[in-house]
Amino acid sequence: MRSWGSSEPAFYANLMIDVATLPAPPQPVAAAVVRQLRGFDLVVIAAIAIASFIFAFFASAVGGGVYSVVLAITRGAFDGAAFVADKNLLQTGIFVGAVYGTAVIPLGVWSLAQSRGLSVLTLGLGRAKRWWWFAVSLGALVILVGYEVFIARILDPNGTIQNEVLKKLVVRSDSWVWIAAVWVVVAPVTAVVEELLYRGLLYRWFRERLPIWLAVLASALIFGLLHGSLLSPGGWMGAHMALSLTLFGVIAILLFEGSGSLWPSILIHFINNSLFVIGAYNPAGG
Repeated sequence: MRSWGSSEPAFYANLMIDVATLPAPPQPVAAAVVRQLRGFDLVVIAAIAIASFIFAFFASAVGGGVYSVVLAITRGAFDGAAFVADKNLLQTGIFVGAVYGTAVIPLGVWSLAQSRGLSVLTLGLGRAKRWWWFAVSLGALVILVGYEVFIARILDPNGTIQNEVLKKLVVRSDSWVWIAAVWVVVAPVTAVVEELLYRGLLYRWFRERLPIWLAVLASALIFGLLHGSLLSPGGWMGAHMALSLTLFGVIAILLFEGSGSLWPSILIHFINNSLFVIGAYNPAGG
């Protein structure tokens, strides 16, 4: 048995020295700054987005083609002019394209996330820090929609340009069945998968390498650019739509940064897309 005696102070002194010489524990680093995505992953993320549009185009052609064959069989003859004018045919192709184009995104996101060890929680599908971030997101959406309506009334008072844009998704604007079908793909599904892609991955890539303000700007601009199919009106209306898309991207990122979750931005994405599709309904259309 050890006898402490007079050697006790010396023992404790040595113990203190040993503890003092231990290396300091690593300090925690903000999750957003930890580099988990590789440099080439930016190309992969862009490729996922572009592939979704390309796949949608070919799926639209296939979907419309299958529908036209069915009609030809049921009618007993092929009438090229009738098929070109058939809005159900066009709407079927657009719907099928939207379904398959949207499906490409979660597959690409999941594949890249798995290869980099990113979970759905890491990507942003965890809970928001505070519930009031959802209230903040709704307030931001009201401001953005108010801006869009105000400018649109100046640049497009008759709604002609907006109708052209809407018809890219909703050709059968007089049918609640088609409106509901398109809404399912464009609102809840697209809201989740696009937030995972553009905020969960694209913004993360920039945030790991740039100051936050540059990361926000770069990812928001790319978000607007990759939605360029909605900017075809050109001119001042096209510039307005480009600015609106970029502002939406900025708002979504700030909500993500503030709340620590994608759900507030998913909420406004869902509502915004819902307004877009439901606003296309026109009983007098065809």
